[in-house]
Order: sequence, then C-alpha cells, then structure tokens
Amino acid sequence: MVSVCMITYNHENFIHEAIEGVLTQKCNFPIELMIGEDCSNDKTRQICLEYASKYSEISLLPSESNLGMMANFIRTLQVSTGKYIALCEGDDYWTDPYKLQKQVDFLEANEDYVLCTHSVDELDENNKFIRILKPDFIKNEYTYRDLNINLTIWTCSVVFRNCIKEMPKWLNSLPAGDFPLWLLLSKYGGIKYLDETMSVYRNNNSGVHSSLSRTKKIINGLVLVKKVKIYFPLEYQDFFKEHNKLYLNFLSNEINELSSQEKYSEARKSIFLMLKYDITLKSLQFPKFKVMVNIIIGNKLWLFLMGLKGKRKLKKIIN
Repeated sequence: MVSVCMITYNHENFIHEAIEGVLTQKCNFPIELMIGEDCSNDKTRQICLEYASKYSEISLLPSESNLGMMANFIRTLQVSTGKYIALCEGDDYWTDPYKLQKQVDFLEANEDYVLCTHSVDELDENNKFIRILKPDFIKNEYTYRDLNINLTIWTCSVVFRNCIKEMPKWLNSLPAGDFPLWLLLSKYGGIKYLDETMSVYRNNNSGVHSSLSRTKKIINGLVLVKKVKIYFPLEYQDFFKEHNKLYLNFLSNEINELSSQEKYSEARKSIFLMLKYDITLKSLQFPKFKVMVNIIIGNKLWLFLMGLKGKRKLKKIIN
C-alpha cells in the first residue's frame, strides 16, 4: 500500500485538484490518502469533509487549532502505514495518472534506492506556466551530497520507503521539513530521478514559503543548516559546510544587488535579519565602505556627512 500525505491550510482554491490528482491514480496496489487539515479559516475543511464522506480511502485529520506547518506535517507522516509514502501539499497536484505506479515499480525493482523523484511544472497562483523544474545534470543515482546542489527535490514529486518508524522530535523546531527528511532518508539508500514531468508545483504567493522575500528564504536556509547539522554524523559535516558557504554567497550577492539598486532600506532589513538569527556580518562578502555606510545609516545622512566634509576641506583651502 502507498500512503499519500497531504497537508493543507487555506487551500480552498486548490484542494480539489490536489485530491483529484490522487484519486485518479491508476495502480495495482491500494492507496490511502491522509489529509492533515490545519484548522483553515476558509472552506478547505468543508471540501475535505465532502471528499472523505464519498471515498473510503480518504482519512481526514482535522486539527482543533492551527498547529503550524511542521507539526501538521509530522503528525500526518506518523499515521501513514503504507510500505511507501508519497507527498503532495494542498496547493500542488499530480498530472500523470500512472505517477505512483511508475515510482513504486522502480523502488520495488531496486531495493538499494530509498526515494524516487521526478521533474515538475512550476505554475503561479493564476495557473500560468513558469518553467519545468528539473536537474541541470542528470545521473543514474544521487546521494545526500547532491541535495540542493545537483538535485532539488520538490515535495509533490516524491515517493519513498516508509523506513523511518519514528520522526525525530527535533524536526518540529525547524522552519522546513522536506530537506531534513531527504537527509534522514538518504541514510537508507540512493535517490533516483525519473526524467518525466508528472506533477505541478504551484508558486503560490499566499503560501508560507513562497510569500517570503528572497533574503528571508536564504536566511531560513542558513538557519536550517545550522540546526540540522548537529544531528548528523561526521561524514555529513563537509556537506553542511558546503551548503553554509553556498547560502552565504547567495546572501552576499543579494545584499550587494540591493545596494547597487540603491535599495538601502531593504539591504538594512536583511542585515537586521542576519543579526536576529545570529549570523555574523564578517561571514559575508560586503560591498565597498561607502555602500556599507549607506546601508547602515541611509543614503541621505551619508550625503549630508559628505557635504559637511566637503565644506571643511573648502574652508581649509580658503584659509
């Protein structure tokens, strides 16, 4: 059996497609759909209840109060009993009715692999196509060393072996759960990418992750690496160092780009965010001193100070 874990919150405009994408799967094994509905304040729960009353394979897990993304994700995973687990969030959906069959067939035939993924179509919240999300470099097998470097795994694309019997408690303290889950699974085998597009990732501006600024996403990545690395053995630490360096380069480039566009207030907010999450300023490749001063004290005050300096120089020359 395959357990499909679907977490949802305020997805009334999208949840139909997400559920239908599961119900239309054609496969030679049973499916259970576990929907973790996190106390939405729109019609999401009502829609889920209607589906659950019609289809016995759907189990609705309603929460009495909003648990938050990670707590909802973990509790939905923990009640899934299938040999394999597939993921699809409530604003994404599957487009290939044979998606599960193809991925399960691969895992059944290849016991040394733990997870199977594929490319996805990226759409905006208005269903406008943006691009196909797939690896730049395709190879037969990926490991944890490829994650977010050679291979980005989209949640709506995965099927994996249900081999983690109890999710670690530290998962609940993280800003995101997919990347740590891929790392945990990588201890049990390889990762396979199928070069087919079988689902849709919706880049939804109202979503928790999609609505964040680019700087906040990068800082979340740094915080995630910092929190996760202490739970993994020595062999993983070079991987985490590489990721930390990668995110710091992204952050340096972002602040430099904001500065070049004279968006000093936004650059300043980025620095405040760094300080909030204990990311040291010396770890960044900062711009020239003049630009750095502009970021800290503002462009107008810098010009005023430079004007005073110019007046003092002129007065010396006259004297």
